[in-house]
Amino acid sequence: CQRLDKLMNNGEGGVIGYQVCDNLADINRIYAMRKKAVGLLGNAKGHAKPIPFVEDTCVPPEHLADYITEFRALLDSYQLNYGMFGHVDAGVLHVRPALD
Repeated sequence: CQRLDKLMNNGEGGVIGYQVCDNLADINRIYAMRKKAVGLLGNAKGHAKPIPFVEDTCVPPEHLADYITEFRALLDSYQLNYGMFGHVDAGVLHVRPALD
């Protein structure tokens, strides 16, 4: 959390916020939001559609912040819009770049 706080406070890595959940109600709320976000990505308007192109990449959780930062830089270098979500505790990331 300290590393995420630093990234967020410095405006680095695109971190705008995060939530640590320690009870079932909060976990269920976050999971429901995640499920809705996937649906929203799938219903994007325009020619470019978010595609499950890079699925289930996995890195040690302690390297996930660096991995996300580098992955975002790569996608940004191609001026792609994208959605990212995953399982932070396991270091798993799903990336859906909008491709035409």
